[in-house]
Amino acid sequence: MNKRKEVETEIGYHFKDPDLLEEALTHPSRVAEGVAARSNQRLEFLGDAVLELVVTELLFRENPEADEGRMTSARAGLVCGPVLADIAEKQLPADFLEVGDVARKNKVDENQAAREDAVEALFGAVYLDGGLPAVRIVFEKLFDSRSLDVNSFLSGHENPKGALQEIIQSTTPDRRPEYEIVRMEGPPHERIFESVVSLGDTKLGSGIGPTKKAAETEAAREALKNISSEKD
Repeated sequence: MNKRKEVETEIGYHFKDPDLLEEALTHPSRVAEGVAARSNQRLEFLGDAVLELVVTELLFRENPEADEGRMTSARAGLVCGPVLADIAEKQLPADFLEVGDVARKNKVDENQAAREDAVEALFGAVYLDGGLPAVRIVFEKLFDSRSLDVNSFLSGHENPKGALQEIIQSTTPDRRPEYEIVRMEGPPHERIFESVVSLGDTKLGSGIGPTKKAAETEAAREALKNISSEKD
């Protein structure tokens, strides 16, 4: 079975126009080296919007009592970069992405951003080939183990910082949450950090962790819970 057939098997969809699949799997480095005419960048642009639409529709239908803030948080968790890269790694063939020779030597095909873009490009290609019904089929196949319950994202969100930023920018586009490490204690091998996340002068949440990043993540998670409580 060749690579493209493997991809079709894994996503649960057979392309009527195989050129669309080929384009979706072509990294820009192939164009730069003159071995391909088009890369997957345009399809990635389209796929990003298509994927967001399908996820938004499903969250809307599956969570009739959820408000905009909760659904925004859940959507950010489902379509964030780490989730898409994880799908590429676990559910697509190891060498599914076509990259140039130099890029392959530099392991660009293993780069998270390149894999994220390719997954989005796949959704763009599926949309052009089969419309939204086909996109829904592929979404269910690739995201089948990921919850569409908005409450799961507020308690165990895979990307709390991204979700928090999306919620804030949905109402105040020019503002961003700010993180500050307010406490650091313990020996170097057992250090504890405490982070506070704020919006202007308003404290949104705080969190503790063994690294600055972990503390910021916990602060964002608490902020999401606080925002959810305020809306209830």
